[in-house]
Amino acid sequence: MRTQTSTYEVRLSRGDHESALADVASYMSKCEKALHVRLRRLSLGAVSGSWSSETIKTTKNTLKRDFLAEFGLTSRQYNSLLRCLEGRYKSLQELAMLRIEKSQDKLSNLEKKIEKRTAKLKKDRATRDAVQERALVGKAPTKAQEKVLLGKVERDKLRFANHNQKRRIGILQERIRMDQQIAAAEVPPVVFGSKKRLRERAKIHPNDRQGLMVWRRKWEAARQSQFLIIGSKGETSGCQTCVLGKNKDGQFYLSLRLPNALKAQMGTHVQVPLTDLPERVREALEKALDAHVQRKPHKSSIAYRFIREAGHSDKTRLSQWRLLITLDQEIPEIPRPAFKTIGLGAGKKPKKNKDQALGQTDAFIGAVGVDLNADHLAYAAIDRFGNPIRAQSGKIPLHVRGKTSERREALIGDAVAEIVRIASRLGLPIVIEILDFKARKKELKDSNAGYARMLSSLPYSQIQTMLRRRAEREAVELVEVNPAYTSVIGRVNYSRRYGISVHIGASVAIARRAACLSERVNYIYSYRGCRNALPAPAEARRHVWRQWAGVRKELAQRDSDKSRIASGSAFSARSRKGRDVTSPPDAGGRHVVGVSAPV
Repeated sequence: MRTQTSTYEVRLSRGDHESALADVASYMSKCEKALHVRLRRLSLGAVSGSWSSETIKTTKNTLKRDFLAEFGLTSRQYNSLLRCLEGRYKSLQELAMLRIEKSQDKLSNLEKKIEKRTAKLKKDRATRDAVQERALVGKAPTKAQEKVLLGKVERDKLRFANHNQKRRIGILQERIRMDQQIAAAEVPPVVFGSKKRLRERAKIHPNDRQGLMVWRRKWEAARQSQFLIIGSKGETSGCQTCVLGKNKDGQFYLSLRLPNALKAQMGTHVQVPLTDLPERVREALEKALDAHVQRKPHKSSIAYRFIREAGHSDKTRLSQWRLLITLDQEIPEIPRPAFKTIGLGAGKKPKKNKDQALGQTDAFIGAVGVDLNADHLAYAAIDRFGNPIRAQSGKIPLHVRGKTSERREALIGDAVAEIVRIASRLGLPIVIEILDFKARKKELKDSNAGYARMLSSLPYSQIQTMLRRRAEREAVELVEVNPAYTSVIGRVNYSRRYGISVHIGASVAIARRAACLSERVNYIYSYRGCRNALPAPAEARRHVWRQWAGVRKELAQRDSDKSRIASGSAFSARSRKGRDVTSPPDAGGRHVVGVSAPV
């Protein structure tokens, strides 16, 4: 049985448990910072070499025991603190690696620009020396030398740009060095309360006592805003520190075990009611609880993260505390897969989720291709022969630009649910593209503003993740294919032929690629893609995508010409040589293209 890790978010109700949760969060945050300091000290001692391996091993073995005795924690509570810190460390390291990659790209671009300017200045200096030598013998500079020579203003401008960018290179190198230390450190430095709030402190004047007091309260609240409780499959209800239970009225509740240090003033446990749960959350909790009560083989560990939301209104009936419940759920198996991975040749193996070679199985009766666009999802169903079904194709609006993260997530969830519902109703698998916008996003500065905004606001990774998880829960098969030339194929082969849009045509091409169906070029380009019929015999040994590369280039040129004609930039009043190239109007007042006006 396959499982899927899911996280559900619920808002807790108001009650006496709010103050207890605040005290627990305050104490657990204090313990978390103390544990980080000790782990950091242990890590620095190991790096410096001042401690031997036996000393480090002994210290690690005794750290937990001494920490439990000093702070009055249980073993499971200590493990929760350690797991939370490990998550922080991993997140900081991954962010450092992303910053290193971005800084290295910037560094490489700056070095190329400096190298280009330096070569230009060197050429100018050599040309000036040659001009002086010619002047000594009474010769004037040649035309080629005059083109290379730079004026004083331009030379100063190039040198000033090189000077500033060299300083920028030094800053980037220092950033890379610091990020490399964070990425390589076993225990990187952590700012509890966020760097953003810490930077706000520097903007407050030292004499502004009121502002400092307000900032201090916000700072402490941010550092004591959450705590994590982890569980295990072998524990009671999946977590012995925070036990999930059900009262006589059928309402769920949590029995939270408090740290031993708070036992004298608060007792051993605090009960947290879970009221007004959504239906899907209630079903997931009932299944997880029944699996532990009935001692089923597939039990799930449950983790709880309590988060206090700053700035929450006191006028609502719900409290400022949110609860994130993470557990493993059983998902059904796909009854009859429609696709299979086929061989890629001797010594070649398909990579996971990349460059998969797919083929049909006996259960293949069609597929639903999905094409992701900036403002909608286009889908199209094909039959077992690869022909598109117009009645089962369309577009789902997805306008996420300018929306908040919550609103964007809701819109994506609705669109993904609709796609999976259509595929489930038809009994067909879903086919999507393997897209990676990291390389394209690096080139945003060289793109136009509209394309940059579109690419930046396109949450493809989020759409892909939600679509994959939804399909797994609904037992709908989902595969990924190479996205090369799918838009061009859909435009040329299917859009005009079947009277569908270009994006729906791309969806047809995506679905056909998963079934390994033909992608020959349409006859409107003078051949149907039969490689043996091409004029050049060498083309017979090349991939059909080479032909599609030529088609894409031709279409791009055609679209460029149309846009220039529509904007009027294709015909200027005067050519570069000063000749009038506009045509005189005919009897209908229209201009005839290609006829020069009389001068």
